[in-house]
Parts: sequence; structure tokens; C-alpha cells
Amino acid sequence: MRFLFGPLTRRRQCRVPTWRGAALLLLLLVALAAGLGPHLLGALSPTERVAGGILVVEGWLPDYALAEAMEECRRSACRRIHTTGGAVPRGSALLAYGTHAEIAAAVLRQLGMPPDAVVAVPAPPTAKDRTHASAVALREWLAAAGIRPGAVQVVTLGAHARRTRLLYQKAFGETVPIGIVAVPSRDFEAERWWASSEGVRVVMAEGIAYLYARFSPGPD
Repeated sequence: MRFLFGPLTRRRQCRVPTWRGAALLLLLLVALAAGLGPHLLGALSPTERVAGGILVVEGWLPDYALAEAMEECRRSACRRIHTTGGAVPRGSALLAYGTHAEIAAAVLRQLGMPPDAVVAVPAPPTAKDRTHASAVALREWLAAAGIRPGAVQVVTLGAHARRTRLLYQKAFGETVPIGIVAVPSRDFEAERWWASSEGVRVVMAEGIAYLYARFSPGPD
């Protein structure tokens, strides 16, 4: 192969950053993100409600966000909450519940939701596109139950909101309005998210994940 391609190619060198250079690039990215400040987190965390429809809660949310979902249900006079989510990782103390959808349903009942007002809609196991898989599982469950939602309103956590709405819109199509309610994360200060490692990790990761979901062909 070397004899074949040798006359047709040439070797070129390129520079790659050292660990010091990589650290500097990272600091520059963080500084750029800090310049955007609350605008970036706000862009990733919209709350835009739609009238009517069904109320959906992502099953991986912390308890305080599930409590906010209950308040959302009360304000909108919804009849029930649908919880979504896939399999719990092996080794988890909550493995007996099976899926995040069932964990969230159990927590909502413990918080005071009537048992028949909570419906768990588990998603099949998947290593990627978990939010989209949850949305598709919900769409198929509703179709099997003979329910044609006029709209879908999803409660999620902070910076995950814009990507969640996009993926639910892809799953349900443009004919079904998708509303989104972003419960602020308590893991970092929203006004200064760039001042904590958790804030930087969440915002930067969700920003990249949203761009990937927005511009990639995505799952069918």
C-alpha cells in the first residue's frame, strides 16, 4: 500500500494543542459563554405553555420538579399526568421500579397525586436519543389508547427544555402543538451559572446536544 500510494500522496504535519493550550482554549470558551451569561441559559430554558392537551413529565426529574409538575397540573386543571422515561441503569437502588417513568409515577403518588391521575408510559431501552424514544413511546401509547391529543405540554428541568420541545415536536409532528415548562435547576445559581462547574457542565452540554438534535438527521 505504501508503494502504491507513496507517489500519489504526501505527508503533512499539523499542530495540536498541548494540555496547557487545551486548558487555555477551554478557558476562552468559558469566558465566551460567560459573556453570553443568562442569555444562553435562558435560550435553552424556555417556558412556553400551550392551551389544553395532555400534561407530560420527564421521569428523571428530581422530586422538587415533580412537585412543580403537580402545581402545573392544578393550574391547568389537567385530568392526569403522563410520566415518561426508559430503563433504570443496572446497579441503581431504584432498579425494582424498572423505568424512570414508573419511578416518577410513584413519587407523584407519594406527593399526593391520586393513583388514577398518574399514568406511567415507559420507553424501550436505548443507548441514545432517549428523549426522542420517550416521546415516540408516548405517541404510540396514546394512539393505542385511542387518544388524539390536541396539544402536548411537557414539564422538564432547566436547560433541557429547548431540546425536549424540539424532540417531542419531531416525534408528534407539526400538527400537534408542543408546550414546554422549564423548572429551574437548584444545582446552580441561574444568574451566574458560569461561576460553578455544574452550571458550566449542564449549559455547555445541553447547548451542544441541542445543536446536534437540531441539525442532525435524527432518528426516524
